[in-house]
Amino acid sequence: MVANMRCGTQATYGLRHINNQHGQAWQNIVTKYQLGGTWADLAIWAAEESTTAPSGTAPIASNNTYQYQAPVQIKNSDGKVVRTYTVWTPVSADNDNVITCYPTDGR
Repeated sequence: MVANMRCGTQATYGLRHINNQHGQAWQNIVTKYQLGGTWADLAIWAAEESTTAPSGTAPIASNNTYQYQAPVQIKNSDGKVVRTYTVWTPVSADNDNVITCYPTDGR
């Protein structure tokens, strides 16, 4: 799957929407696990991972999107997995634009 990450708008789609609605969730992960880079780096990487190697994909007719999901593992400096999040990335069926990308299910 090729998906387009655009700037978008705060209200509807793209990186501005992710920042507005989910940026703090991504920042919390970066801060908690002392990851290098920014919240945007992590969110963009997670969107790429979930659309290129999804563990699940479902069409959502109500908003004409495909919902991609994939696990994202947070590892410590020894390479041990300390937390796994499910990342959801809805993509427009009309133009392949990433609508949003957010983490859930930290376990």
